[in-house]
Amino acid sequence: MGVHDNADSKYVVIGNSSFSKLASKRPTTVVFNESSSKIPKYEDNQQNIQAENADKGNINLQQQRKSLPVYKLRKRLLEEIRRNSTLIIIGETGSGKTTQIPQLLLSSGIAGSSGCVGVTQPRRVAAVSVARRVALEQGVETGKLVGYCVRFEDVTSSQTRIKYLTDGMMVREAMTDEILSDYSVVILDEAHERSVQTDVLLGVARRAQNLRKLKNLPPLKLLVMSATMDVDKFSKYFQAPALYLEGRQHPVKIYHAVKSQEDYAFSALVTAFQIHRDSPANEDILVFLTGQEEIEAAVVSARQVAKQLDGQGYPPLKVFPLYSALPTHQQLEAFKPSAPGMRKLILSTNVAETSVTIGVDVCSTICFLHWTIICFCQLDIAQITNWEIFFIEKILVRSLGRSRCSV
Repeated sequence: MGVHDNADSKYVVIGNSSFSKLASKRPTTVVFNESSSKIPKYEDNQQNIQAENADKGNINLQQQRKSLPVYKLRKRLLEEIRRNSTLIIIGETGSGKTTQIPQLLLSSGIAGSSGCVGVTQPRRVAAVSVARRVALEQGVETGKLVGYCVRFEDVTSSQTRIKYLTDGMMVREAMTDEILSDYSVVILDEAHERSVQTDVLLGVARRAQNLRKLKNLPPLKLLVMSATMDVDKFSKYFQAPALYLEGRQHPVKIYHAVKSQEDYAFSALVTAFQIHRDSPANEDILVFLTGQEEIEAAVVSARQVAKQLDGQGYPPLKVFPLYSALPTHQQLEAFKPSAPGMRKLILSTNVAETSVTIGVDVCSTICFLHWTIICFCQLDIAQITNWEIFFIEKILVRSLGRSRCSV
């Protein structure tokens, strides 16, 4: 279980792991012009096929869960959570922190018999997509045992025990209930984001914990989670130990650019289509850009080029934008696995950076980091000093790894 007991280390470090890939879903067969006598038999066959697919899907989900680093280290992790009222958890991106830890708290009894596990997210799309994933793993409908609450949309019920919500919604709840009495455990996820709402929530959660102690009420456990935060500051503020979870789903290969480009958005598209030309189907591409206007312009250009490539022996290419101003149903389209034989090109802001797993088998990521214009691509893009290379590598390797990636 790889526990580091180095006296000089500021973390408790546990574990190592890998991840298995999703099996493709069997297509549904449609039969026309069947006689009425054959229809019941066909319906029975369809029901059997659907039942088989559901069973295979459940088995596959459980296999994925068991292969995650957090699941493999669950015993040691739960021991630390029981021992400490507040715990800071640092884990690699894609290790399963956001999806598995709330389920472990519920199944182990740490959440109590009636208390709710609240998991905050800095972005709406993360709260919605993760809640749906966890509900799928639990085999329940979203809104019952597992639900989410975002602005203008509350998909929870009296049965909800795991609740994903945005930072702002948790702050609003605290305005009417300062001790957060509905919750037995509050998980502050992606704490490194440091938005105004997140910073306020850190103080609100700590105050609620202290008020419960003063009033002799059932204790409130706080878990602060991130992949890239400054541990010293958080540990000092909460007076809590830090736990480091080792393990990533897939290795990450990084390719540095060799020269600078005047138009980095155009160069990103050129790079994306070079990857599209050389890579097999179902190896998807994720491009990070800086804002909505840039993404929308790039989507129009990419779709035009994709039309021109139809019938030339390349896999069909479907282009998706992803940014916070998009309606939720359009955002969620980017997370669906691409059909067999196709490729997905996602043009995103940093909304896809944290707490969000885009369902792909193999992924190429093209990323831009702004100080001046620093471009991080597979081919000819960027102006990077040695110090910047070190700094960017450190961030990117932590921020990737949910799929087998090259950057």
